[in-house]
Amino acid sequence: MNTKFKYYVTYISLMLLIFIIMSSCKSRPMTTPPKENQPMDVLAMYCFDYQEKMMDFWKACGINTLQLIDRACNENDSERAASNARMVKSIEAAHKRGIKVYILVMTNVKDETFEVTRLFHPRNEVEMAERLRKLGEMAAACSMADGFTIFGGDPGGIYDSYASIGMGDGNVDDYIYLVRKFVETIRINAPNAKINLNPWSIAAYQTPDVLPGQVEYWLNETEMTRSFLAAEDIVNKHIGVELALPDYYRGLALRLYDENLSEYPYYPSKEEVIALKNKGVEDIWGWPYFLIDEADNGDGAGTGLQINFRYIYDIVKTYRNFGFNGVIGNYSYVGELGCAQNTYALCRFAQDASATPEEVLDEYASFVATSETYQTLGAILRYIENHSHWHYKMPENRRLPLFQTPYANASDALAALKSVKPRKAEDPRLFGTPKKFLRLVEAKLQELSK
Repeated sequence: MNTKFKYYVTYISLMLLIFIIMSSCKSRPMTTPPKENQPMDVLAMYCFDYQEKMMDFWKACGINTLQLIDRACNENDSERAASNARMVKSIEAAHKRGIKVYILVMTNVKDETFEVTRLFHPRNEVEMAERLRKLGEMAAACSMADGFTIFGGDPGGIYDSYASIGMGDGNVDDYIYLVRKFVETIRINAPNAKINLNPWSIAAYQTPDVLPGQVEYWLNETEMTRSFLAAEDIVNKHIGVELALPDYYRGLALRLYDENLSEYPYYPSKEEVIALKNKGVEDIWGWPYFLIDEADNGDGAGTGLQINFRYIYDIVKTYRNFGFNGVIGNYSYVGELGCAQNTYALCRFAQDASATPEEVLDEYASFVATSETYQTLGAILRYIENHSHWHYKMPENRRLPLFQTPYANASDALAALKSVKPRKAEDPRLFGTPKKFLRLVEAKLQELSK
């Protein structure tokens, strides 16, 4: 009897253990790779409209979304209809290639029919109504766009001159008021489009006379952006946000912090991004302006060939770690050829968390040079990146480790370049021909040898 009892106890215990294990397995979700190791959903390019000639290149690199700037906002009525028609044409050209389009909407820019300034106070009912009328016309004409991004500034803000006519200085509440009106207008005229908010240069609304060359500008920018995003329901499941994170990558801001502060502000923190997600925000995109195209007219722009792969890798890694699901590059008048390789790098790092700057430089070199000589070109490109304008703008304690290269100076790299042979076939991810790119490399090395 004792033996049978022990047997039954053991059997029941075993069955109970199996049941517990199986229940645990059923209730546990399937493990998936962490989000930070997955490709980003959105790879965007911020550019002026009418850029059909660039679209095939962007598409080949991996760009799946364009942000086209609404330049018609500061044109008069006779010009604006034609500009809206050109914007529609650009949207159609992008959609034909499977590329989505967001229209970047300047906030308080006036057209030249108003006197004195292109900016206005959002509380001025007459001027606000006129701006909303023009926004509504553009949104209706471009209602096939996939989304609209409401921009903070550049240009933006409210001039102090309004104080003399009784309007008063502006503040973050004025910008919030303006954004809500813009969202409402876009919803009416393009009801199927998504909406993002990019509060860049929001500080101009409260402190228009403080410029980016002053540390106060960056501190004000942080304070006002934080207040703006904390406003009730300003961002939510249906309204995304685009953030640059200059505290993590932009030399101008970091140098000013070094000179004036005991520590970096580092806005936003990862916890603040998580707080946005807890509000239901689904689209959070990074926007490392100037890093891709080096059009940094506020802090000196590099010339010729500009390679910033290490810094692009570093900021994309930060965006991914914070949980961003998209990243936006820049295209401008100086970024067409000399900085085209940075577009490819941005896409590669956003698509593949395991890709390294060294690997991607070699990949790009293989688009240019023959299989026998592309590694030599890769080493030369490493040397050029080590001397990039962006690198030297960073404070010394924030400069990333240099690539290892076999070249002690630019003359050595120039001598090695003579052995590099261009490919005969053109790769769509290379903007221009292999020979043209090698001429850029030669010109940059000559510049560095002086």
